[in-house]
Amino acid sequence: MNTPSKSALTSPKAVRFSTAIGKNKPETLVTGRSECPFCHPESLTDIIETDGDIIFLKNKYNVLTDAEQFVLVESSRCDDGIEQYSPEKLHRLFRLALRHFHRMLNNPDYKSVIFFKNHGPLSGGTIRHPHMQIIGFYDIEPETLYEAENFLPADNPIVTKDGLQLTASAFPRLGFGEFTITSDTYPLSEQTVDTLADLIQHVVRLLLNIDWRENPSYNLFFYYLKKSNQLAVRIMPRHPTSPLFVGYDLRIVPDNIAALSEKLKKSILENS
Repeated sequence: MNTPSKSALTSPKAVRFSTAIGKNKPETLVTGRSECPFCHPESLTDIIETDGDIIFLKNKYNVLTDAEQFVLVESSRCDDGIEQYSPEKLHRLFRLALRHFHRMLNNPDYKSVIFFKNHGPLSGGTIRHPHMQIIGFYDIEPETLYEAENFLPADNPIVTKDGLQLTASAFPRLGFGEFTITSDTYPLSEQTVDTLADLIQHVVRLLLNIDWRENPSYNLFFYYLKKSNQLAVRIMPRHPTSPLFVGYDLRIVPDNIAALSEKLKKSILENS
């Protein structure tokens, strides 16, 4: 069997990572070996927009060589989080974030754009300070970023409001409490953005409350579904990853989806 040369090895999902840049990135989430750069906003550069203590800027450590990376610093407080924000702060944050996501989606320089948040030591992040990231890829096709089954609901919507549907995922990617919010259409009105932010906060609060660990972890993933012209958000708790998924791409579907969905619905109704 002929072995292809290294230069011929390609994959539609391969993203090149600069180890030279990566080894210099600060790390405060797991080991705490570095000083938090976002706690010193006066030292930040390439700032694009601010709104109070919210800062949107270019990522100083652009480790992905075929992409352009941006960071949204959510707060001046290192121990803050989505679950703690007031409605006013929460709404300002997501209005600004989704405005820049939309701007980048319409930038012809990028073939695809991703928008996500890491929280906690198992989330895959490096910085504890609350922040989100938006990345524009030059060569990654949008269709490779998700599969249709990622957005299939396990049952009827938990909540339907302002053109949004909150559902439990029928086939969680990593199992154990994954939820999805989808819009009827895109772009979103300001009211719909505010409702989206509220629903995300409700789900995050539930996931953090039911997690028994000292430092729970989760991710937010945002998707633009071009064929149906919808926005989708997946809220995914993070645990030690199952070897069934890592080795064989097998998805674990827990037996408590209905009970967890009912608990979330009750919490939303009681606090709305």
